[in-house]
Amino acid sequence: MNDLKIFIDAGQDGSAELSGRHRPCAYVALKTDGKTAVAYCGMGNLRDMNAVSAEALVATLTDIYADLGGSSDPVPDIEIISASPGFWKRLDLTQEAELLNPKRAQGLDQHDCWKKLATLNAILGLARPRKPASPGEEDMLKRVNQRRKELAKRSVAEVSHDASGITAAWPEDWELDS
Repeated sequence: MNDLKIFIDAGQDGSAELSGRHRPCAYVALKTDGKTAVAYCGMGNLRDMNAVSAEALVATLTDIYADLGGSSDPVPDIEIISASPGFWKRLDLTQEAELLNPKRAQGLDQHDCWKKLATLNAILGLARPRKPASPGEEDMLKRVNQRRKELAKRSVAEVSHDASGITAAWPEDWELDS
């Protein structure tokens, strides 16, 4: 398997109203090896917008892990690129909370998602997310951001206000610029 880049954008629509403490939101995580690309998209209703980023990564990394499927091939290098890579700190804090007070940690928004992300992080040996480092990466992240904004706007109308968590998730083929 070739080395991979994951471009990630997650968040709410600017016009979204709170429903309790939850907000309609969306994510797009684009996985590419430079030749092909797949975008993992999702919409839902969450309290913590950092958890939306975690959900996006879990969807993408689960697919990567499934592709490895017991193969003897080495795990590819995976770079995670985000305009706001600080969400990763939440993973560190959640792991710490899990060790210090597991009962309290269960009350965190999307607790099981953070646990899955920590497991995938350990298996795949992920580096911390980073900001884009080239004009090409910036352009790709802008495209991902634009698609996420479209989905976030849709989530305001389509996601039930009673929902909690990601309510819809799907892959999309993505065209890479030549």
